[in-house]
Amino acid sequence: MLKQKYNTLLWELLSPSGGKSSYLFGTIHLPDQSLFRRIPQVKLYIELCDAFMAEYKLDENPQVVQQAFYLDSENSIDKCLGERKFQRVRKQFLKSFDFDIGQYRYIKPMVLENMMVAKFLDQPAAQAMDVLLYEHAREKGKILLGAESLQSQLDIMQIFPLKQQLQNLVKLSRNPARYSRMIRKVKGYYQMENIVGLYKISLASLGSMKKNLVFDRNVRIANSISEQSNEYPLFCAVGAAHLYGETGILRLMKQRGYTLRPLHLKL
Repeated sequence: MLKQKYNTLLWELLSPSGGKSSYLFGTIHLPDQSLFRRIPQVKLYIELCDAFMAEYKLDENPQVVQQAFYLDSENSIDKCLGERKFQRVRKQFLKSFDFDIGQYRYIKPMVLENMMVAKFLDQPAAQAMDVLLYEHAREKGKILLGAESLQSQLDIMQIFPLKQQLQNLVKLSRNPARYSRMIRKVKGYYQMENIVGLYKISLASLGSMKKNLVFDRNVRIANSISEQSNEYPLFCAVGAAHLYGETGILRLMKQRGYTLRPLHLKL
């Protein structure tokens, strides 16, 4: 395991075959401007590379991605919960968030849950961090890559059982304060560059799905980094929870013969 003192979001990767350095950066999917303070420095490292890799190509077939947000035509949240329970949840959302889920009956519950994130942020950002970095790489003329295919990302959305999604939505409606505490905890870990904490809280929240959503994905991402960084200097930006752990990307890259050097960004 990595020592605690090496907690950082940015890592230099030196290929066993030599050549220029590549870089690995841990992002966060919370669009909060208070978490973006390191971005100006991160952009400088992107500019040192020929290619930029996100978790997937963020500009690839956005219509298909949007379609994946919806339940199939025979389902809706009110049908799945039952009308009485749905109306109770709807009332709680109106009270706590001033948000009417009645207008979004065919949206997947996990998507609705993500839509609520902005209600818990201090400084909501116009773009997610991954998108912001991807667009900067595009502006600088970098080769744009995805660590995983679009289809694999869509498959991830199918892994979450609808029953669990509904349970999580009901829990959020009943106890928004608990959700708020979790968001604050995640933000605190990210601000401190605590990749160990981010890894542990991610695994705890995923339960039995952690193999599909973290461990297996880490292997695919590490394989993509290995393949592409042998072609050209690469900057890879993926969720910070993927960095640490026995099957984390950092350990997997080390097993592939890479030399890893932590880079500490000054605020």
